[in-house]
Amino acid sequence: MPCSTKKQMNITINKERRLYVIGTGGGFSCFGFDNCYRDAVAMASQMNALRSVNNGLEYVAPTIDEIGTMACYEAYEHLASHFAKHPASKKTWFIPGTASRVKTILEDARKDAYCNANRASILRLFFGDTETGRDSCEENDTVGFIGRSTGTMKVPLLIEPLRSDRGDLSSADGGGQILTNCILRIIEVNTGIELYRHPKYQLPAFTVHVNEAAQAYPIEVGREGQTQARFPGHDEAGEYMAFLQGYRAVRPFRSVTEYNREMREAA
Repeated sequence: MPCSTKKQMNITINKERRLYVIGTGGGFSCFGFDNCYRDAVAMASQMNALRSVNNGLEYVAPTIDEIGTMACYEAYEHLASHFAKHPASKKTWFIPGTASRVKTILEDARKDAYCNANRASILRLFFGDTETGRDSCEENDTVGFIGRSTGTMKVPLLIEPLRSDRGDLSSADGGGQILTNCILRIIEVNTGIELYRHPKYQLPAFTVHVNEAAQAYPIEVGREGQTQARFPGHDEAGEYMAFLQGYRAVRPFRSVTEYNREMREAA
């Protein structure tokens, strides 16, 4: 979420792509019209909910007809500056629209990770369209411990589990933000228990086709008439489908040594 002072702000409105393009001197960042409005409304709502600490102050959110205007962005900036110092910012920030049950599961897993180290809950997250229940079949960044960022908006993070040289579990140094409002299903990896399933969730359906012309990767896995992936054999294709459908909740974790080597190579 962008946050800048008046002196730093150099903003262009791109109506075609519905973006605020924010110049920072060393480059640019983009902030969607709808996300700006959504987050501003959520900040105002969360601060106004704690009336006992507001000294009678009412935080005013932008109106829906201001979406895509400088007035909306300036309201967001104003609210963010107050939110940073407000007790409401001490709580985990979930993207507006996140299901209540999802919030509870993620918070419980985060606290478990904080208290129980390598015995903590490991979650498998399935993402997709909450309007239709269609799973987007994400392969990467779907399994991990739950952490939380620092900063004004303390967002949930998915932190990769790693195998130590002793065989027990460790974790990566950090992780990426979880799109909490896009979660359709959650499985607890250690137990295999499904903790959450969106009411409209659709289990992905696949087809398997042998393309004899593709000698190296003849096994094609399709979905909705489109080729999703190609494999050298049926075993690999079966593992792929089982993972995406949740019948296999997790793949082997990387070792700490592998992780550190890849981090050095990427630096």
